[in-house]
Amino acid sequence: MMCCLCRFLCCFSCCSSDEKLGHKRRHKNYTELGRTRVSGFSNRTTVSFDRQQALQAASSPSNLPTLDLTIMYDLPDNKYKTVDNIIDYHGFQLLNEELGRGGVGVVYKGRRKIDNSFVAIKVMDISGKYYKSLKADAKNELFVMQKTSHPYIIQIYSHFIVRYTIENITKVYIMMRLAENKSLSEYVRQLTTGMDEIRAKRMFAQIVSAVSHMHSFGIAHSDLKMGNILLDKDMNVLVSDFGLSRVNFREKKGGVIMSTKFMGTVPYMAPEILNLKLKRNTQYNPFITDVWALGIILFIIINRYYPFGGENCKPGAGGRLDKPKQEKQCFTEMIKKMQSFDKNPSQPFNRYMKASPEFEDIIRRLFTFNPDKRITIRDLSRHPWISQEIDSIKLQFGQQVINKYLN
Repeated sequence: MMCCLCRFLCCFSCCSSDEKLGHKRRHKNYTELGRTRVSGFSNRTTVSFDRQQALQAASSPSNLPTLDLTIMYDLPDNKYKTVDNIIDYHGFQLLNEELGRGGVGVVYKGRRKIDNSFVAIKVMDISGKYYKSLKADAKNELFVMQKTSHPYIIQIYSHFIVRYTIENITKVYIMMRLAENKSLSEYVRQLTTGMDEIRAKRMFAQIVSAVSHMHSFGIAHSDLKMGNILLDKDMNVLVSDFGLSRVNFREKKGGVIMSTKFMGTVPYMAPEILNLKLKRNTQYNPFITDVWALGIILFIIINRYYPFGGENCKPGAGGRLDKPKQEKQCFTEMIKKMQSFDKNPSQPFNRYMKASPEFEDIIRRLFTFNPDKRITIRDLSRHPWISQEIDSIKLQFGQQVINKYLN
């Protein structure tokens, strides 16, 4: 079964096809993730504010203290000795079955006691060298998963933070929906050919709907890729991994907040992100770069390969890169391919069968090199290739699934 991973999903074996993609993390020094601790369950009720109201009122996780986002415990406590006691108190059971392991954590299979259903329990160690940045990632992840509510975004059930006082270790525990099938990355890799357009447009419309929902809250995902799209038992998508997601839209700050951070996964990066490394660009619109990443995902679903390469652009990958010289060369080659495609695509839009005119058009619009001319998330949802599927999602789940769009 496929685990419902988030921030460290890209490190796990279940996303092995994306392990080679040069996942770039940037460790931003946000405010420390805690102002106070709750010692054991005996003090759990001492929180004097409504967490849900505080969350809904907040425009950014950086504006929230930890206790507005989750609960913190110290262990051992005079009443509860182990984390299993805490998990049990929250209504779950940790099963002795590991689903995935990465550099900063492990995902286990769990059980929700109220209905005896299986869940995923993610345990992320936020101690050590990158303590502050890992805290910031965890804070962003919890914020996004609680702020959004969408049938194609992974659902969170419960969460808390434990500080092991004796070992001086801090861990985040997140109980969430278990995706029964593999990631989109694993699924496509098992196909002998790419998906046909009928199946691809249904799945792609679900992803677009979920990302549009995030954008309606001013949240850019910033790491959309095949390994972060999970699949449920009915092969519906579940967008996950929000560690790099940021609130990049605030009315009081004049609208879109441009990003200056080099982050994401290289083969999915828009040219304006790559140009940060080449010093040809100083900032970019993260909502528009999300759209580019959606284009990469769609292209892979149909063709089963990266349109512009980038698999080996990670420093040290197979010993091929000597950072920064070879990294710069690798990014330069990617950008040349992007520019060439934008002017006169030489590679087929569909390597396995004749592409429809509508599909060719949507790919061209998604891979428009100039971000100011690239299709927006609003126009993408209205494009003839997927508009019917988007309308079906609206009818099934209601207009609130789509919400407003950011141009």
